[in-house]
Amino acid sequence: MLETGIIPNPNLDNIVIENEDLIDEEKKLLTHPIVEKRLKNLELILIDDGVYSEIENIKDEGEFFQIQKKMIFEECESYIYFDKYDRALLYAARLKEKYPESNYLNAVIAYSYYKLYNARKNHKLSTVSSPPLNYGDKSFSDLLTAFNFARMRKLSIALYSFCQNNYNEKQKDPRFLIPYAIISKEMLDEKTFEMLKTKYIKYYPKGQYVNNFPNL
Repeated sequence: MLETGIIPNPNLDNIVIENEDLIDEEKKLLTHPIVEKRLKNLELILIDDGVYSEIENIKDEGEFFQIQKKMIFEECESYIYFDKYDRALLYAARLKEKYPESNYLNAVIAYSYYKLYNARKNHKLSTVSSPPLNYGDKSFSDLLTAFNFARMRKLSIALYSFCQNNYNEKQKDPRFLIPYAIISKEMLDEKTFEMLKTKYIKYYPKGQYVNNFPNL
C-alpha cells in the first residue's frame, strides 16, 4: 500500500501516547507564533536529522525557498496536532522518499500509525482520520481500508518491521521509541523492549512521558 512498507498497528491495552508534555511541544509549531520562532523550533527538531543540513546548504535558492522547504516539516506537525493521523502518515511516508534517513519522519510515521491502529481497536477510527471522500487522492481510501479490514496480526508485523528497519542509535524521539516498545512487547521481543526502555530512561530521566512507556 505504501512504498515505505507500512500497512497500518501496535497493540497493548490502555497505552496512550499523549500527555501534556508532548502537547506543549506540539503547540510550539502552531501557525500563530512569528515566523522566526517557528523556524527556530523546526531547526531544533531537524538539527540532528540530516534534513536540516541539506536545507542549510542550499546556495542557489533565496531565503523564501529555504523557509518553504522547512515548512513542509511543519505540515507534519500540524496534521498530528489536529488529530489527522492518516494525513500525517501519508505525508511523512512520501517525504521519506526524498529524505530516507530522516529520524524525524520515521517518528511521525510510527506515531501516526500507532494512533490509527489504537483508534481502530477502540472503534474510533473516524476521530483521528479524515473521510476519504474529501480527497481526490485514492491513497487515503486505501489507507483506511487497510486499517479497517486487515488482520491485526498482519498490521502488527508491518509496524514491527518498519521500526526494526528504521531504528538507529541517533533516534531518541519518544514518538518512535514508544510505538516500537509497544510492538516489541506484543511480538515477545523482550531484548528490544529492554533496550528501548534503557534508552528511554536515559533521555527522559526526570519522568517526562514516563506514564506513556509500557511497564516502566
